Amino acid sequence: MKTILVIDDDDRIKTLCEKRLGKFGYNVIVADGESDILQILELNGIDLVLLDQIMPGKDGLEVMEMIKHGSHLPVIMMTAFGSIDLAITFMQSGGVDFVEKPIDFDILNIKIQKEILAAERLKKEILDRKHAERQLLQAQKMEALGRLAGGISHDFGNILSVIMGNAIMALEHLPSGHPAVVHLSQIDISGKHATTLIKQILAFNYQKNDQAQSIQIQPIIDEVFTYVKATLPSNVKINRNICASANKVLAIESKIHQVILNLCTNAIEAIENDYGTITMNCRVVSATDIDHAIISDITSKKYVELAIKDTGKGIDVATLEHIFEPYFTTKKQAGGTGWGLFIIHEIIRECGGAVNVESQPGKGSTFRVYIPCINQPRKRENQTCRYPKLEMENTFF
Repeated sequence: MKTILVIDDDDRIKTLCEKRLGKFGYNVIVADGESDILQILELNGIDLVLLDQIMPGKDGLEVMEMIKHGSHLPVIMMTAFGSIDLAITFMQSGGVDFVEKPIDFDILNIKIQKEILAAERLKKEILDRKHAERQLLQAQKMEALGRLAGGISHDFGNILSVIMGNAIMALEHLPSGHPAVVHLSQIDISGKHATTLIKQILAFNYQKNDQAQSIQIQPIIDEVFTYVKATLPSNVKINRNICASANKVLAIESKIHQVILNLCTNAIEAIENDYGTITMNCRVVSATDIDHAIISDITSKKYVELAIKDTGKGIDVATLEHIFEPYFTTKKQAGGTGWGLFIIHEIIRECGGAVNVESQPGKGSTFRVYIPCINQPRKRENQTCRYPKLEMENTFF
């Protein structure tokens, strides 16, 4: 039910509007020019304002200026002195329409419906634009972080080589029972972990010669499903719902395998020690069925949608805002590097697709991967892949 705020100093007009607009199914709230209009707007979720032109204390234009400050709420003015000059002044001040008294409520209802629909469209456009701007800023930030990390990794790798090399030489000069052997061995072990992380960072920042090819997703899903099912802990079940389709995508098979396996691995960890279920869904969807806030640059009429759903602990809003950033992890104590979902995001982005996540604490998570379909199997010449070739089996991020 839409809510209309009627602002008029005449109680008869307010009562009439309540009765007549109520018959059209609107929730009507009435006020006068001396009321705390801003508080009424904030507390009642107003969809449209009917505003009298002339009132004691403040005229309609003053009240409308107050309403429209920082707001896109549609305002229709009611006037007994309708004129072209008044209409022009009103519209220039931010009004959307006006009606003359005595009011024809059938015509007014048509105007209200039109303006509420236009306001809802405008609100959605603003939200979509803000979302696209946040996505752009996020992409720019991740690109900058990736470049910075690559430069630091070179220098850090050289320093690490000296540290590990000296630790190994020291071990060679000490007897096996020496007290320092344990500490030097720990330096060597930690250095190897750091080396692995550096390789991941550097691999992301260099182009590889892997060629993207026309592939089908279904056989890869089947392979990952079989592997994951065989290695699942006893408290977790996995199901799949794969829509058989001949639609193909342009991608590197090993990378898509990496994406699916790691999303399943993360889903297993999200369930932890509770009993839970993982569901793998795959289907072909029309581009018109995808929220353009997820994929702003539509490049295909159809997309393969892969969804990995778990019944785990869920993800809070603060974490969702940073979940695809490099180095961001909630599993530092478990050895998380913060690169897993970032790399997944970049792999799919290189395919022309996108990754979206829906989650609430205590209600599980659903990761949706969208990859554009191709009509005919084809091979792009001189196409390189910028995402890393990493071994991620049995690795939790």
